[in-house]
Amino acid sequence: MFNRKNTNSLFFFQNFHLQVIMLVLMISLSFTHAVMAGVCGDGVRDVGEVCDNGASNSDSVSNACRTD
Repeated sequence: MFNRKNTNSLFFFQNFHLQVIMLVLMISLSFTHAVMAGVCGDGVRDVGEVCDNGASNSDSVSNACRTD
């Protein structure tokens, strides 16, 4: 049948492709999470923020913003 140590075997290619697919999914999920995470008080209205006016977001608390 197929030898698992032989790099020309069907097992090697199936296992390799599965590892590549898993790696791509992990990278894309971590990138998506990094993009989705907004930073309050940076002056940029990110996903999930209602507003972001930089350091003048709130009269009582500096660099406060809502992330409803």
